[in-house]
Amino acid sequence: MMTAVGLLAAGLVGLGMVFWTMQLVFAAFTIRRVRTIAGLPDERRETWPRVSVIVAACNERETIESAMAAKMSDDYPNVEFVVVDDRSDDGTGEVVEALAARDPRVRAVHVAELPEGWLGKLNAMEQGRRAATGQWLVFSDADVHFRPGTLRRVIAFAERAGFDHVPVFPALAAPNWVLGAIGGVFNRMLAVMGRLWAVEDPRSKATIGSGSFNMVRRTALERAGGLARVKLDVADDVALGALLKRSGARQTLLVGRGFVEVALYRTVGAMARGSERAPFTTVGDFSFWKMLFFCVAWTAMELGPALAFLPLFPFLPFPVWPVGVVWAALSIGIGAAIDFWLRRKLFPALLWPLGMLLLAAFFLRAGYLGAKRGGIRWRGRFYSTELLRAGRSYRP
Repeated sequence: MMTAVGLLAAGLVGLGMVFWTMQLVFAAFTIRRVRTIAGLPDERRETWPRVSVIVAACNERETIESAMAAKMSDDYPNVEFVVVDDRSDDGTGEVVEALAARDPRVRAVHVAELPEGWLGKLNAMEQGRRAATGQWLVFSDADVHFRPGTLRRVIAFAERAGFDHVPVFPALAAPNWVLGAIGGVFNRMLAVMGRLWAVEDPRSKATIGSGSFNMVRRTALERAGGLARVKLDVADDVALGALLKRSGARQTLLVGRGFVEVALYRTVGAMARGSERAPFTTVGDFSFWKMLFFCVAWTAMELGPALAFLPLFPFLPFPVWPVGVVWAALSIGIGAAIDFWLRRKLFPALLWPLGMLLLAAFFLRAGYLGAKRGGIRWRGRFYSTELLRAGRSYRP
């Protein structure tokens, strides 16, 4: 006889298997269609367009010097590095000045005050844009490393194909297996649910951006209305991508494995704190209850098929456990395929349930703190929900 528990379990198993089958299809599309920097030719030209790499830094003394050294090792022949010290109080400004003194390609910009109606990072990016002289602008976080040849490959590809916006999805370096498992789930969800293969299609609403490497043609940014149009978007990288695509800019995405790398958070606690802002404003839409619904539904879809291993289906004339075996193979196989594609270690793919549950816990924590505080704290400043809700331009 069918029980309520059995009926619920059967529904979760069925919905979960549909969810994972969709992930399999979407993962195949992504791996097949999204290009990698490593797959682009290393071209040599007599003339190259001017490129400005704009780095906004707020209290980044521990990471900025090594990251800038990596960026400056790129052998692109016509480049400048505009490094913006955004109200730092840890000595970042002195590091920026020292970099400018050592290398004439570096331009130091210092932000003393934050104007009303701007997020700190967006204002720093805007000040860097104003100081930049390049035809191409590359917005990049202060802890991101480039490998020599990165700019030459990406610029040559964009110029040849006629793209206006080329974000690069970086390689994420994880210091331990727990963070590796969390990073693996994040990569999978972005690659699969972000519909990355459809970014190039002008008819699709799929869009993307990357705080690690967000390259845009200056004229396309100006035609879209500039950074002032996204000045209160916490998810600034994706918001910029959406703005550019709506304006008619041609957009694509590259995978930066082996060429663009950023270190994942050093500890689980640091990752939890770093996850406080964007999930609350985008995934949760400024609501703890929406965040709770999302996390419960996501967990049910991800882990629901595991119920197939439990004796909850006496009303069925056949065993259900083979469905659980298929689910386990799918979940590990999809994660491993994406990790292999990104050239990440494969072991964390086995630990994806732990990574998924921790990521959901981070999201719930972000929703709770955002609702309790009535906004978010970011780079030493508080931004109210009312201000961010009224000023945002991007909705996922």
